[in-house]
Amino acid sequence: MATAATSAKTRQRKHSFSSSISLLNRTRSMTDQTLLGVLNILRMDEGQGHSFMVKAILPDGKPRLLSAERNMTVRDLVAGICQEYNLTNYQVRTLPEKTLLNLEAIKDDRLRCVKELVYAEEVYNDCLKSLFELYAEPLKSKLSRAEHHTLFAHVEPICTLSSSLYVKVEEAANNWNSASTAIGAIYAEFPLFREMYEDYYLAFKFARNLMRQKRENDSEFMTFVHNQRGSHRPQLDSLLLKPVQHLLECERILSNLLEKTSETHRDYAELAKVVSKFKQMVKDREEEVIEAEN
Repeated sequence: MATAATSAKTRQRKHSFSSSISLLNRTRSMTDQTLLGVLNILRMDEGQGHSFMVKAILPDGKPRLLSAERNMTVRDLVAGICQEYNLTNYQVRTLPEKTLLNLEAIKDDRLRCVKELVYAEEVYNDCLKSLFELYAEPLKSKLSRAEHHTLFAHVEPICTLSSSLYVKVEEAANNWNSASTAIGAIYAEFPLFREMYEDYYLAFKFARNLMRQKRENDSEFMTFVHNQRGSHRPQLDSLLLKPVQHLLECERILSNLLEKTSETHRDYAELAKVVSKFKQMVKDREEEVIEAEN
């Protein structure tokens, strides 16, 4: 049974944005060696882990996820980029969360929730892409088939599902009609959603144990993982945790959306079913999630 402190921590976590995302943009002049940009560190509470992702657009226009730690300075965060691109100068200005997401300008309460959902799905898809490109593919030749299966086999179906879901939610936001757009119906199109995440929850225990064994006994593996991460890329442990965290984030956003939806709206009944399923999934795995994040 969870303690009162644990339950309080969980409730607090549900009301925060679990991904911390930032944006770095290049200057207009292609000859300018100054990195200009926007850095947006979304709020974190005590229930979150020590690492979080920063979404970056590099000086050449290419996207990349950076890995940040609590109390890390902006200088440390962008040090790898500055070295890689030979930047002798850079400027970073900070903006509040809602400025980046532009949520305050949206008057429709439901659309504001959906825009936040689109943003969360975009970031999540970037994380899954990084997991495959930085680790899953390169590690095929460095792990046994069984070890590779333990770490990555259950991520691929989630990646496919999440990509399709993101496209549909983004399309709904772009073609928004306050009276008729239904978000609950989108999630209803993916009946295997719960099953896939349940499978991942179960597999994640074994993945964590394997990572623990590797840290203790396989210096070659850990050296590779460290080199892949470098000073500006997400670490493997953080990326493997993302599906667990994303479920909590979706439950929070969709619950908020339901609160903003009238019971007479055509989306209400289906959305209520979706939110109920998310809440049950979170409740079923509550203690496991807390353990995984600590």
